[in-house]
Amino acid sequence: ASDALHGAICRADDAGIILVAGAGHSANDAGNFVPAAYPEVISVSALADFDGVRGGLAGCGLVTDLFAQECDDTFAFFSSRGPSVDVIAPGVNIYSSWAGGGWKTSSGTSMATPHVAGIAALMAAAAPGLIPDAARAILLSSGECPNGQAADADGAAGRDHSADRRSRRPPRAVLPAGPGFAPYQHDRRQRRRELGRAAR
Repeated sequence: ASDALHGAICRADDAGIILVAGAGHSANDAGNFVPAAYPEVISVSALADFDGVRGGLAGCGLVTDLFAQECDDTFAFFSSRGPSVDVIAPGVNIYSSWAGGGWKTSSGTSMATPHVAGIAALMAAAAPGLIPDAARAILLSSGECPNGQAADADGAAGRDHSADRRSRRPPRAVLPAGPGFAPYQHDRRQRRRELGRAAR
């Protein structure tokens, strides 16, 4: 990696640390927002989910911290998007603990990211040795759209997008989860060297 941040992320990824980051709030291409744009990081955009139930049943309403109207089970208007985004999670009108103590309602990919980081932590606790690519594959294969359909990498059902998540990364196998889950282990440094040679 050519820059210090990406180098640190690559070393953490090589060590088996699952990294999750918000995709940003610029309502444009998340591929320009680091660290979430890096292929080693699970990138998270935000969804408005007011009732925890799919189908948009909670309707629309004013979200005071955004000074804007959002509708239940829709992509948050402020959230960055694009092929570098791995998943979306609730990130609008989230009641959360706050720096310095207390609680506050806020919106952002920084509110969506802890949902995904928590799931990744639970998966890693249930399957010690879970590697980052396996965690991403499980998230992508087990997510669902707000309408209940199984989600592919871009949130649309019905097409396998595993090969086009990021053009600079090879397709990842979707790995099963559950008791006795054994993540595929490989030499990540060797794979990076191979990809570097192929790109030349």
